[in-house]
Amino acid sequence: MSTERSFPVWKTVKLGVCKNAVEYRKRLEEKGFFIDVLSASLASDLGQPRPYHPLDDISCLQEVTSVDLVKVMAKELGLNSPTSYKDFCAKGVEVGLRLCPAEVAPALRLIYTKQGHPDRFLWIAMETIILEASRAGGQMEVVFVLLKYGTRGELWIQWFCVDPRVAVFRPKDSLVFVSPR
Repeated sequence: MSTERSFPVWKTVKLGVCKNAVEYRKRLEEKGFFIDVLSASLASDLGQPRPYHPLDDISCLQEVTSVDLVKVMAKELGLNSPTSYKDFCAKGVEVGLRLCPAEVAPALRLIYTKQGHPDRFLWIAMETIILEASRAGGQMEVVFVLLKYGTRGELWIQWFCVDPRVAVFRPKDSLVFVSPR
């Protein structure tokens, strides 16, 4: 049973401005953003050329469309003890929010240039990207995170391997979801 809730729109991003991952990577690099890549050995395990970033495999809309994003703390969803990524995402969907398409991460990174301390780690609520690890003998589940990092406040788009069942989010931690219109 859905218990729809309303959250204020935090940011609006346009998807489909870049038609593929290569265009996003080029624009991110031109604007001086840092892009985390897989280590050479891990890229090799995944059968990928070096350097490789899961960003390289995202699908992009071919027509420009805007999506409203909301930033929601776990405790706003009633999650008052450490929770897993999977459960945090499921609770957001249960109250009427939508998971972000992977394209949201680079599109948001391009417009979110004033990332401050409270948002140092900005996790994107999305379907995990499954990477087959040939030599590692299994799969890795990847999500995107926008980071303000380092002493000079460098802005990154990073990936993290997650076990979606492990409780790593505290009640004050946030995820970014797509708001229903």
